[in-house]
Amino acid sequence: MTKYFSLVLFIILFAACSKTDFETHDHSENGNDDAGQEHEGHGHGSGDLENIKFTVFSDAHELFAEMTPLIINKESEFVVHFTKLSDFKAITKGALRIVLSGDLNSEIYVDSIARAGIFLASYTPKKSGAVNIAFIYENGEFSDTIKVASQQCFASESEAKHHTLPAEDGITFLKEEAWKIDFALTKVTLHHFAESYKATGITELPTSEEIYINSTASGILSINSNSTIPGKKIKAGEQLFKISANSTRDDNFQVKFANAKSDMDKNIKDFDRISKLYESKIVSESEYLNAKTELEKSTAEYNKLSQLIKGGKISVNAPKSGFIKKVLVNEGQFVEAGTPLAILTNNNKLFIRVDIPNDEYLELAFVSNANFEIGNKVYNLQELKAKITGGPVYNASTYVSLYFEIENKFGITPNTILTAYLKGKINTNSLLVPKSSIWEDQGHFYVFLQKNGELFEKREVEISGFDGVNYKIESGIALNDVIVSKGTYKVMLASKNSELPSHSHVH
Repeated sequence: MTKYFSLVLFIILFAACSKTDFETHDHSENGNDDAGQEHEGHGHGSGDLENIKFTVFSDAHELFAEMTPLIINKESEFVVHFTKLSDFKAITKGALRIVLSGDLNSEIYVDSIARAGIFLASYTPKKSGAVNIAFIYENGEFSDTIKVASQQCFASESEAKHHTLPAEDGITFLKEEAWKIDFALTKVTLHHFAESYKATGITELPTSEEIYINSTASGILSINSNSTIPGKKIKAGEQLFKISANSTRDDNFQVKFANAKSDMDKNIKDFDRISKLYESKIVSESEYLNAKTELEKSTAEYNKLSQLIKGGKISVNAPKSGFIKKVLVNEGQFVEAGTPLAILTNNNKLFIRVDIPNDEYLELAFVSNANFEIGNKVYNLQELKAKITGGPVYNASTYVSLYFEIENKFGITPNTILTAYLKGKINTNSLLVPKSSIWEDQGHFYVFLQKNGELFEKREVEISGFDGVNYKIESGIALNDVIVSKGTYKVMLASKNSELPSHSHVH
């Protein structure tokens, strides 16, 4: 399961019964949410009978319902919890219909919730027999029908006692507590899993992402103090420097100026001639566009040099967007044409270099995929739009370097140390659980398995692989088990308090 459960209802139906009578459940508006405190209840119970519990998942909701056994002429109470699977929070509005069919044919309607996520209802059956139960939640925009396993309405309390099951032991974690935190459940499913090698990597800036900004003429330099600051983000075309022509020392300047004027004059004549031919459809559009481009270039060069002749200033602008890495000149400095003025860098693309011991690279054989743990986040190749730039680079006799080129849309800085999980051979039909579901304690790994809506078991599992996102499980849990995938720490804390029978909690 990813974030949602399958469209097909799958039922985890725990007919396990709790020794709790409804005297110890306080679902009133004044009920204390503290799961560790006992409360005086409202006095509805059936002697020593165990409560029947249902935990059922639809595509949209988790239903956790408790009811006292159905007995002729005895009031049975229903406490029904609805959790949204989209965020594992309580529903906040809506109505509930409880439809009884089979030997009993009745409908119980509850027009509003008693408190967030919880409906309360009661029913007194008038005859015994097999009963089918459906819970229909409606909120005006959406309807969700969840059916549970058939139950029995008993002729007497003694008959009901004969059919009750012992209470289950486990870790109690109430719905009211789960709704307060970042909590989620995951169904254990089969996936492909690639054997992974853990290695250290570093981000590097490609040489193509770093350019020199050079002087376009000789003269006295003026620095734009608002833009030309190391670390400053600038836009393409933004002015960085000005060059004054007052003291130009270029001995060939007059020759350059004459050549620029000659080129411009020639290109004006060529463009006039080709324009007429183009209008008559004698020359192609590409010839016309080439002539226009040559004219624009030669005109720009002439105007630049003309400004210098007249004592003006030439503007040196950023050729593309990026960051000023380093300024290489000082204010008022005389520079020759072509002198490097600053270094402009752009982090749109980065390399990730991963170093692997030579013998372990040979065991890996090939890299089919990779995950990169940077800070507290894990990225895969697809998220980074990464690609391996080529074959391995043998930097030394003991190490091999692999290079990945990535698109840096997450703002990763150069020289960032990271952890890489290089994926090799792919295993099919592997039991996987997310990293967030695992609790490690003194070298042992555990998950918290749901036994019913508010009861969990701390289950040790055997780990056989980790790819930075998911653990591969060899034993301890089975396909379709439901485990905690968010809020693991809180459930662990609940397990430290005590692991008692489910009847020891109240709402």
